[in-house]
Amino acid sequence: EVIDKKATAIDKITERYIQIQNSQTPYDVFISYKETDAAGRRTADSYEAEKIYNCLTQRGKLKVFFSRETLKSIAGEEYEPYIFSALNSAKVMIVYGSNADNIKSTWVKNEWQRFSYLQRNDSGKHLIPVLLNVEPKDLEGALSRFEAFDYGMRNAHDELLSIVNKFVYGNSFDRVYEISFKVENLVRHGLNLAAEGKLTECFRTLKKAEKVDF
Repeated sequence: EVIDKKATAIDKITERYIQIQNSQTPYDVFISYKETDAAGRRTADSYEAEKIYNCLTQRGKLKVFFSRETLKSIAGEEYEPYIFSALNSAKVMIVYGSNADNIKSTWVKNEWQRFSYLQRNDSGKHLIPVLLNVEPKDLEGALSRFEAFDYGMRNAHDELLSIVNKFVYGNSFDRVYEISFKVENLVRHGLNLAAEGKLTECFRTLKKAEKVDF
């Protein structure tokens, strides 16, 4: 009877996962981190993970699974199908931690181990331990073998965004960056023309930005 109940629960999760997978745009990045401490308070890791989320979504225009934001309107019993779907679709997982205990926490460990398992059959998936004041040797098992990113470095967000973009876009990243830079410059020039009252030239410049070939 216990086995039957577990099988039924798994079937429901799988069915819901398929529904979610079919209705959502795939994720580019999954951020794994410890949200609360033993007292139920938000961790420092959660605040830093949110900064990474903002960088990747606002500057990188990437679709990112960040549980505090992504699951905020989802009922608790629905968490697992959404997590399962995001783990399957994401090309990059960031495991963030400022101490080894947080990275060893049950949820974080569960998420990175499942993602690592999916990597075995998908060379397009990449796992990045993003560490602050933590040595890679202090990580558990397989996680210690991934190349870690030092979050304490100067311009950490810029460097991390660059790495993630290359994993997400592959060889096309340089072309994407070149086009984005061109459009950004045209828009900035158009706004400067508008500020000078040169509205006709502004309109022409913005039209050029619209016609850039992606």
